[in-house]
Amino acid sequence: METNEQESKFGASKNEPVGFSNVFTIGQVIRIPVDAVIQANIQASKSAFAFIREFGFEKGTSKDKLGEPKMLTFSYKYFNGGVEQRMEVQIPVLSLVTLPFLNINRAKFDIGINILNRSKFSDKEKMKTMVMLGPTEGKNNIQRKTSSSETYFNEFSTNMQASIEVESSDFPSGILQMINLFKDATTSDSKDVYQLNTTEDKIQFSGSFIQHTIDVYLTKNGEPVKNVLLASNVVSDTDSDLQHSFSKPIEITKGSQVGHPSLGQAKALTNKKGKVTFTFTSFQVKPLDVEQNGFIYFSTAKASKIAVYYSIKP
Repeated sequence: METNEQESKFGASKNEPVGFSNVFTIGQVIRIPVDAVIQANIQASKSAFAFIREFGFEKGTSKDKLGEPKMLTFSYKYFNGGVEQRMEVQIPVLSLVTLPFLNINRAKFDIGINILNRSKFSDKEKMKTMVMLGPTEGKNNIQRKTSSSETYFNEFSTNMQASIEVESSDFPSGILQMINLFKDATTSDSKDVYQLNTTEDKIQFSGSFIQHTIDVYLTKNGEPVKNVLLASNVVSDTDSDLQHSFSKPIEITKGSQVGHPSLGQAKALTNKKGKVTFTFTSFQVKPLDVEQNGFIYFSTAKASKIAVYYSIKP
C-alpha cells in the first residue's frame, strides 16, 4: 500500500497535530509484527554467538579473533600393573553444554485495529484510510480542524493477539565443524608415569662362553630418573639349575650396585641417565642335552615390570 513521503516514522503525517503518532497505514501495521519476529531471530543468533564467545573461548587479541578454547581439566588415579599412576583429561567446555540455538518456528498474529475513515477537504492531499491499534473507547465522530483542512474520525475498538512457537534450530554448518574439531581436542594424558624400557626383548646364548649386556632405563613422563632401585630376577622355564645355565653372578656395569648379586638376582640404583646395565654370563660346565630358556624380569616399585626372554643352545 502506498505511503505519503510526509509520513512520520510511525505513520502520521508531519502536518497532523501532536498526539496522532499512534496512527499507521495498514501496511505498517502488518510490518510491525513481522519485523518483530525477524528482529527476535536476529537477536537470538547474536545471543548464541555471544554465549559461545564468552563461555567457550578465552579473550582474543581483538574483537574479531577468538582466544584459545576453554578447557575443563580433571585427573584421576589408576593402577597399571599394580603401580599407581595419574591420568589427566582435558575436554572443551563447549562440548559439555547445550548450545542455545533457538528460533521462532511459528508466529500467528490476530491484529485488531481501529479503522479511521479519514477525509480531508484539501486539494493537496488524497483521501487515505488510516488505522490505529486497539482497543480504544468512546471516541466516535471526532472532528479536528487545521488551517488547511477538516478531518473526521470514526473509531471501532478491536485488539491484537499473538501466538509464538519457539524451538531449537539446526546448528549452522560452521558450528558443526567446530563441534567435530572439539572431538579431536579432547585429550587424556598419563601424568607422573614411570616406565621401564630395555634395549632387548630376547637374548640367545650359544657356544662355550658368552656374555650379554642389557641396558634398562627408568623414565618419568619421558624424562630419566636417577637413584631409583631396579631389580633383576632370572626365572628358568626348565627344571635345570641356574648353575647349569650361568657361570657367575649378574654384574652391574652401569648404575650403583646394591647388595651382593647372585646367579639369579641383582639390584642397582639408576644413574643420572636413569640407566642400569646388567651383564649376564653363560658358561656351559658340561654339554647340555636340551635347550634351556626362561625370562629375565626387571622391576621397580614405581613402574610395571618388563621381561626379556633368554635361551641357551646346547
